[in-house]
Amino acid sequence: MARNWVLHRVCDTPPFMTAEDLSTATPYRLSVFHQSLKFIFLVRVTSLPAGLYHDLRSSRPESVPDRLRNALLSGDYMDSGFVDEYLEIVDEVSWRIGGYPRECVKVWRSLREAVALVTGQQIDVDAPKDVVIEDATPIFRFVDLPPSIKTRIYQICLRRGRVSVGDWSTYSVPTTLKRRTEYEVDVGDSRVVRKRTTYTCRLLGSGTWPIVALFQVNRSVGEEAATIFYGENQFRFLGTAKSTLAFLHDRMPRLRYIRNMSMRFCTDASIKFKGCYNITGSIPPAPRTFIGAWRRIFNALVHTTPGLKAFELLIDKDFWWHAPWYNGAEAVFTTPALGEPHGIRHYEGARNFLQHVARLAEVEIRLTIDETEEDEERGTVRRELDALMRAAAATRPWLALDEYPACTCGRRLLLSESCIWDKYEAWRRPR
Repeated sequence: MARNWVLHRVCDTPPFMTAEDLSTATPYRLSVFHQSLKFIFLVRVTSLPAGLYHDLRSSRPESVPDRLRNALLSGDYMDSGFVDEYLEIVDEVSWRIGGYPRECVKVWRSLREAVALVTGQQIDVDAPKDVVIEDATPIFRFVDLPPSIKTRIYQICLRRGRVSVGDWSTYSVPTTLKRRTEYEVDVGDSRVVRKRTTYTCRLLGSGTWPIVALFQVNRSVGEEAATIFYGENQFRFLGTAKSTLAFLHDRMPRLRYIRNMSMRFCTDASIKFKGCYNITGSIPPAPRTFIGAWRRIFNALVHTTPGLKAFELLIDKDFWWHAPWYNGAEAVFTTPALGEPHGIRHYEGARNFLQHVARLAEVEIRLTIDETEEDEERGTVRRELDALMRAAAATRPWLALDEYPACTCGRRLLLSESCIWDKYEAWRRPR
């Protein structure tokens, strides 16, 4: 079959088309285009003369531009702007359907020539022409560029310094985030009321958003772009532990590229869940961290992040009310259920949240506690605790031996049913 379909929006059609700009469309698709164009034109345009309107209603959809042209050349009707409106609708329909019939190129150009003849205006020289260059040679292929140039392009498009991850508000989750893993959060003062939400990523202090569409070009470009985006940006997890876990679950194959991350552990029980309600605001303080999700985060990180080099733990100032810091850093590090609510049962030998962080072998761990350096004694304990966590991490075995971790649950949309939550089956780590 002949190539009868232009794969462009009308306004984006190049002056000289190549074979790559064309494809073959079925008669049904051609009919849908013409019928949609006629219907929208007759409904939307109000400047159309009554006689011409009734004439177009009874005509075949594909004959509408010819009838408009004949009406102008006959002198029975004056162009009151309906031709420009028709061409605007042509562009809109071609965008919505994903192209337009090739035969229309000459028809629309003759309509423009008729308007120019009647009004004395000059025809648009940039209008698409039905000229096909079969053996056009592209200027260059991106995949054939030297690696150093491609790396620089990736850095310009994807490197932004810091990527912050938090929670979205339970009342306004956009439809664009529906494919992300969702989780339940406690709403209000009671744990009885729970609502679903998901995580949000934002660039605080950066002017432009990275061009993440590069991940969708093809597999090789996507992998090369991922090494820059995940390897040269710091990922800051400032929301709930569930938002962090959902983020890791959705990016399981790409976690091996992450080199720098920071994570916040919250001990203040008075903070209620808020979440972000727009894409520009800052991430609000998160409620007390759920240790069950925190444990699962590090169960994943110790196996899936072989490239992780630096990890910063951020803790709020209420930590000092829960920690026996006056007994020294060793007492703080070995306190069971540190920073957790009272009355929660734990199995014997369960790690506290500091000990979970110290499981990251061969990683430079840094501890930051809000408003600590103002108090000399607490500042000393923080530095000792920092050194103690690094020493504990140095004795841990390196478990990130699996190069390509993978999700085995088919990207379930609820975190509690996903593989990273260990609900049904452990996530697979193929070698």
